[in-house]
Amino acid sequence: PNIACESRLQPGVTVSLDREKMRRALMNLIANSVQSFEEDETREHRLLVTSFARGTTCEIRITDTGSGMSEDVLNQVGTP
Repeated sequence: PNIACESRLQPGVTVSLDREKMRRALMNLIANSVQSFEEDETREHRLLVTSFARGTTCEIRITDTGSGMSEDVLNQVGTP
């Protein structure tokens, strides 16, 4: 499917993290978005990645126009 991707990253934000773990987490979320797009090719697909500083933390959001997660999957979010 055709996917419009956009990023809105706040400049100058520095965080301390495990780079490989963060890369895997972000790639997993993005792959899930793409998978949901493949299930519905009738609408426009958009993927947006944003980051911004919030006090002493950095918030990263990944939003898309995919079909969303089922309740079962939502209940497992954050479970290793």
